Amino acid sequence: MIARTALTVLLLIVLAAAPSSSSRSDDTKVTPERSVGLTGTYLELAFTGLLEIEDRGEDCVYKIPKLTILFRQIEKRITTIINLDNFRVVVVAPHQAEKPKSATSYMLEQRYPIQPPLKLLVNDTGSQSIEFSVPKRLMHQAEYLAFGLTGQATMKGFVQIDKDDPSKTVKVENVSRVIWPIPINDNIISHTTDSNGEHGTIVYRQPRDPNDDCSSAKIR
Repeated sequence: MIARTALTVLLLIVLAAAPSSSSRSDDTKVTPERSVGLTGTYLELAFTGLLEIEDRGEDCVYKIPKLTILFRQIEKRITTIINLDNFRVVVVAPHQAEKPKSATSYMLEQRYPIQPPLKLLVNDTGSQSIEFSVPKRLMHQAEYLAFGLTGQATMKGFVQIDKDDPSKTVKVENVSRVIWPIPINDNIISHTTDSNGEHGTIVYRQPRDPNDDCSSAKIR
C-alpha cells in the first residue's frame, strides 16, 4: 500500500513538471523568414544588398532599399560598357530546377524599368532601390522566385588568339543584350563542382514553414 501511494505521488510530480501541449506548440512556432542577404557575382557584376519581405494578405511584397552593383574588370584587353535598363523578376513553375535554362517554364515574368538606366564602366558602382510584389497564389505553387538585371553590353578591344604569341590578336566589337542573375548565396546549403571546375549540384535551403509562401528561402 505504501509503495503504491509513493508511486502515485511520483507520477503526479512528473505530470505537473511536464509542459502542457499548449506550451509545447508555442515553443515550436516558426519565425517567419522575411529577409535575405544579396551577395554574389555573375560575370562582370557583383551585388550587395538586403531583400526585405512583407506578407500583405494576397501578395508577397519584396523590397530592396539599396542594391549596390559593382562592375568588375574581367578581361584587360577588352573595354566593356554596361547599360542596365530593367530589373527582371521570374516566378519559376514547379519541377523546373533540373531542366536547362532554355527550357525553364515561368508562371510570371515582369520587368521594372530602371530610371534613368545605369551606365557602368570598369570599377564603377551604381545603386538602385527596388520594390515589387507577387501574388501568394503563384508563390504557393512555384518552385522558386528569381530575379536579376537586364541591359546592353558593349565590348571593344583585342583578344589574344595564340597563348604563346601575345602579338596575335583579333579585334572584338560586339553589342548584345544580357541578363545578369542576382545570386542569393545565403540560400545555398552546398555547391559541388566537377573535375573540370564546372558547376555541379546546388542544394538550396527550404522554408522552415512549408506553408509560408513569402519565405525568403523560396528565392534563388
